[in-house]
Amino acid sequence: MGNGGVRVLSYFGKRANKIKYFIDNSVSNTDSWKGFPVRNPSLLEKSANDLILIASTTFANEMKAQLVSMGFIHGKDFLLFDEFKHKLSTYFD
Repeated sequence: MGNGGVRVLSYFGKRANKIKYFIDNSVSNTDSWKGFPVRNPSLLEKSANDLILIASTTFANEMKAQLVSMGFIHGKDFLLFDEFKHKLSTYFD
């Protein structure tokens, strides 16, 4: 996990318990980071109650393309972190 993950945890603060796990292409499925599970994106499934949040700024375009190629829809299934900050109360209040 990089600076994006740190930024997300900092922003969520007490609401960090809403984070189910982090995703990283370079991990085994037994990894963890700061107490959160880290999973490979191949394990992702669509869920009406979950939102994928892209925390990275460096690899955001590549991550978006990967999620789209897996059938996820930008704006519905996933958002960039900066997009999400404006919608926080919609998803977690």
